[in-house]
Amino acid sequence: MFISGKYRSKIGKGGYVSILKHKNYYKEFSKTFKFSSSLTIQQNGILDSLEKLKKKSKVNIYSTFDMSLNGVFMNSSKENECFRSKMKDYTNNHEISFLKIEKLNTSIDFEICEKRRF
Repeated sequence: MFISGKYRSKIGKGGYVSILKHKNYYKEFSKTFKFSSSLTIQQNGILDSLEKLKKKSKVNIYSTFDMSLNGVFMNSSKENECFRSKMKDYTNNHEISFLKIEKLNTSIDFEICEKRRF
């Protein structure tokens, strides 16, 4: 899964684009939000995309945020409480890895997310 999200405070809107890819399967999802943060938008994108999975899967999540166990995922802020709780449910059903990617070292799929994002 490739995820990219952004919030633009000047206009009070943001959104994410995620790409789920498995062998020949390729599906894009997107959603817009009002009054949020870039982190929350990406977290919602991850949760929305994981919800689409029908069977137990191994999922690599590529994001510019450090969502790993040492990063945002373990941050104890209230903003992350809901995300952590829902992710625990998904980690019971899927093998999930978070991989932070740098914008300078991106894949074609991540570049597509960046271009199609809000």
